[in-house]
Formats: sequence, structure tokens, C-alpha cells
Amino acid sequence: MNAPYTPEFAQTGVFQADGHPDVTVRLISDASGIGISVDYGDGNGPQITDYPASTNRLQLAEALQFAADTIGSTVPGRLSPFVRGWISTAADSHQNAKDKGFWEPGVERNNGEMLCLIHSEISEALEALRHGNPPDDKVPEFSGVETELADAVIRIMDLAHARGWRVAQAIEAKMKFNATRAYKHGKEF
Repeated sequence: MNAPYTPEFAQTGVFQADGHPDVTVRLISDASGIGISVDYGDGNGPQITDYPASTNRLQLAEALQFAADTIGSTVPGRLSPFVRGWISTAADSHQNAKDKGFWEPGVERNNGEMLCLIHSEISEALEALRHGNPPDDKVPEFSGVETELADAVIRIMDLAHARGWRVAQAIEAKMKFNATRAYKHGKEF
């Protein structure tokens, strides 16, 4: 039986906060497992946690992410995982659009045009449905509707990032508000 692939790496991160000692985190992975050491800078040395090679890395990653998200949610002003993910992905989307010539230096893009391009992606999603929602011709592991809606979100992220609009935060605020609204928002449809 073949042993599962174990990537080998060693990474160190240093985290700073005003008035607090630096926290140094070291993560090591090799054939024997995963080791995490956290040195709080308090003179007590690092606290070390070892996970054996048999540890399911996906489950460990998800468990640690859960812990980080849960602890982070108690820190005033910390962005939610959704907002952090959106900001990162929007920055990537905008950079790709710039790299592909859609944001030429010194040329201002028109907001109306950009919104119409977003709308056109939604219309293409409708057309995909009207034609039975076949696999997309560029990424066939997804349906036409899935990829056209993805294109719409990518364009929204690109525009929002370029303009500094806080769309992810607005999504969270609007969802929270919508949870308080009446059934069908008090309308018939």
C-alpha cells in the first residue's frame, strides 16, 4: 500500500500588535506529521502541538480554520472570513482585468458601461437556461448558468475593487437586514 503524499515544508509567521510581544508561529510538515509551535514572546518558550502523519490534513485544515474564524469573530473590527475572502478574490479579479488590458493606465472606465457588462453576464445565464443549461464551452465541468453567474460576480468584484466599494460588507449587512423582514417582504411576489 502506498503512503499518502506528504508535502514537506516549514513556514514561520510573526504577528505583531501594539503594546504586545510578537507572536511567532512555526509550521513544519514532513513524513512524520505536522508540528505547530506558537511562541507568545512571554519568555515561556513555544507551545508545541504535533499531529501524526495519519492525521487527515483536510480535516485538520478545516478544524484550524474553524478555530481561527470562531476566535476571530470575537475580535471587534475583525473582518469576517467571507469579507476577507471577497477582498482577496476581488483584488485578484481586478489585477487579472488590468493584466488583460481592461483597465488601461490613465483611462477611466465608465460605471454605466461596467454595470451593463455585469447585466450582460446575467442575460447570458438566462440564455444558457433557455438552451437547456449545457456544459460551458470554456470550463465544461460547470454548466453555462454557473459560469455566466461566475462571470457576473467576477465583473462585480472587479468594479467594486477598482472603485473601493465595500460590496462584501454590504452583502453581509443586507442579509442581516433581510432576515428581519416579513415573509416575501410583505409583498405578493
